[in-house]
Amino acid sequence: DSTFTRDSLSLRTASGVTLQAEAGRLLVPENRARSTSRRIPVGYLRLRSTAAHPNAPLFFLAGGPGQRAVSRDPGGLEFWLPLLAVGDVVLIDQRGTADPSLRFAWDGALPMSYFVSVDSAGAHEREMVRRAAAAFRTRGVDMAGYNTIENARDIEALRVALGLPRVSLLAFSYGTHLAFAYLREFAAHVDNAVLIGN
Repeated sequence: DSTFTRDSLSLRTASGVTLQAEAGRLLVPENRARSTSRRIPVGYLRLRSTAAHPNAPLFFLAGGPGQRAVSRDPGGLEFWLPLLAVGDVVLIDQRGTADPSLRFAWDGALPMSYFVSVDSAGAHEREMVRRAAAAFRTRGVDMAGYNTIENARDIEALRVALGLPRVSLLAFSYGTHLAFAYLREFAAHVDNAVLIGN
């Protein structure tokens, strides 16, 4: 199925531990309310547990919104070792975080009046948002698809694609809001949830 791709690989942590892993991506509707919606990628990296009888895989929901979770950095991989003794860890790049069509860089200098007042800073921020939204629309991005509900449904679609009856959640910052949204709709598939920050 071209909507779901995955490859096996070996990774090494900073201390030299070799981890078995699976990297892949799932194509999901950008806006599930539109039958003609384009498909966008949700990337993941599944780190395999070292336990003989692992618990339900742990889905890591990063913050931001907009922070990428998928990383092969040896130091970052080292962080997950204690959790891999319990079960698989699945790092998920939420919708839009790795999509080049959603990158926007301001092409000018910061206005000299930016730090003069809240009003001048606000005016510049609004202009940046207006120009970014216009650029995204020109690229065919459906902005209505970028919300926490769609994001939670991506998490569920990934759980189903991976064939997992149940998962646990580890959420940080914005990820806690995403975890609550997931729990509201899909709590029957969750073993445990740890929410850090808000």
